[in-house]
Amino acid sequence: MHTATVVKKAYYRMVPVVILGLAVAALNGLVDGLVTGRLLGTEAMAAVTLFGPISTAIGLSYVIISGVQILCGELIGTGDGEKVISLFSTCLVFLGAISVGITALLYILQNPMAYALGAKGVTATMLCGYVRGYAPGIIGQVFSGAFMMFLPLNHDEKRSYIGIVILVVSNTLLNLLFVGPLAWGTFGLGLATALSYLLSSGYMFTGFLKKEKVIRFRFGKFCFGEMKHAAYLGLPHLMFTLGNVGKTLVMNQAVMTRIGSDAVAVMNVQGSVCGLAGSIPQGVSIAFLVLGSIYYGEEDRSSLIGALRTSLIGGVLLSALTMGGLMLLSPVLPSAFSLKGDAFTMCTDMLLLFPSFLVLNTLFNLFLKTYQCQGQMKIVNTLPLIEQIATAVFAVAGLYMLGVNAIWASFSLANGLMLIVIAILVFVRAKKITFSLPQWMRLDPDFGAKEGECLEFALHSMDEVTQISERIIDFCRQRGIEHRKCNLAGLFVEEMAGNVVQHGFLPGEEHSVDVRLVAKEALTIRVRDDCRAFDPKKRVEQFSHEDPTKNVGIRMIAKLAEEMRYQNYAGINSLLIKV
Repeated sequence: MHTATVVKKAYYRMVPVVILGLAVAALNGLVDGLVTGRLLGTEAMAAVTLFGPISTAIGLSYVIISGVQILCGELIGTGDGEKVISLFSTCLVFLGAISVGITALLYILQNPMAYALGAKGVTATMLCGYVRGYAPGIIGQVFSGAFMMFLPLNHDEKRSYIGIVILVVSNTLLNLLFVGPLAWGTFGLGLATALSYLLSSGYMFTGFLKKEKVIRFRFGKFCFGEMKHAAYLGLPHLMFTLGNVGKTLVMNQAVMTRIGSDAVAVMNVQGSVCGLAGSIPQGVSIAFLVLGSIYYGEEDRSSLIGALRTSLIGGVLLSALTMGGLMLLSPVLPSAFSLKGDAFTMCTDMLLLFPSFLVLNTLFNLFLKTYQCQGQMKIVNTLPLIEQIATAVFAVAGLYMLGVNAIWASFSLANGLMLIVIAILVFVRAKKITFSLPQWMRLDPDFGAKEGECLEFALHSMDEVTQISERIIDFCRQRGIEHRKCNLAGLFVEEMAGNVVQHGFLPGEEHSVDVRLVAKEALTIRVRDDCRAFDPKKRVEQFSHEDPTKNVGIRMIAKLAEEMRYQNYAGINSLLIKV
């Protein structure tokens, strides 16, 4: 029986870091919104809200980041550590150049941009001031997003958390200083955000300079040609972002024209508070994408299905709890932003209607990331764009017929529509109504090892390790594996799993060794655990010839195995042995 204990631990370790990484912009937006509402008023809140499409467009950097993430996941799955380093380093240089270009454009085009976004008079002046302060921090914003996505692969979650604390604390303190005593208005608001991003990203970058890390920055051997492939893999994010920018522009203009600045101020609250909650569906799905890319690269069908099942259960539960929390806070949260009168009422209604989107969006994003892992790019590129268009259509049409509440309900309606579209695609492919998870994942029936070709189990103690050898030998014999390889397989697993239990299972800690044997064209053994990073192959290479008896078991396996490959990602030790 397959036990995905290590998979689940890795997933639940990654999820909070990825969610917080995505929530960084929303956290800063929340702080900015609170400070703006209390110290600068609703006119300034409207100005900052109108900047939303530009801030969203800066998120196009995730096109490259997500594509490189997928490539790195696949390369980790195949053991090509050098290419991983080259890809990551190239990604940073490429993103840095793009960020500098965006900063220059914002300075040059700030006035026509303010007009194009619908700002006039005092609002336009405030928006230009915000842009001048915000622009220098774009490189920090882009790098922070990248670092948050890659730090979990280095098992460096602590650095992510500290980086987030630096970001939020520095932004809060600088906001209070620049907007309060120094009275720099919206310029100070933007500058506080810029400096906080630069401080946070600078700290996190130090985590990618250590030689022992799987993901690290290194000058030289850049592969800029791979950025085109990364951009292709990241196309879903491009389509989503382009749709989101267009949707936000249309909705901002419609709300400003139809209702006025009070409604735009409420949209600021929706963008910050609910944007923060919206990082849950995105974070859950991206964490799955990272692990899913690795399992897909390893052709590990059962782990891929198990990771999605875990993501669906955990993601839906987390989204539902967040939805309930926001709804419960709806009578009191508007006061934190100093909203009054019609704006207060609109904000209360928004907090009751919008959060239902979270559960639906979690489901939608997880299935999209499943298709993305498998390279089903036609579906993945099309559906996010349709979702954004549908949201804008529902919002604007409903605004003129039903009022401002149609804006908040449009998000749930669009995501519900997308899930219906996915259900139709599954029905057409399966030629029947089905609730089978592999069918909804659209997995190729020939992908991965079939049930009879695979043996999976979890080990938790030395007693279990010593009893497993015969079971492995029997499994191999029943599949026609030659006698010598059958015995080697039992020996290899007993030696390597026993080594993990003896040296990695520390007192007071719960660990598991997940073992997987696949008998197809060749006999492959994979041993996974969540103990301290340990590379048996590297240790073999470092052994002294003066003591041939030292670590003799590992030396024997390295000599007898056809191939021996090790990686550590997201806190998981993964050893692949070909017999």
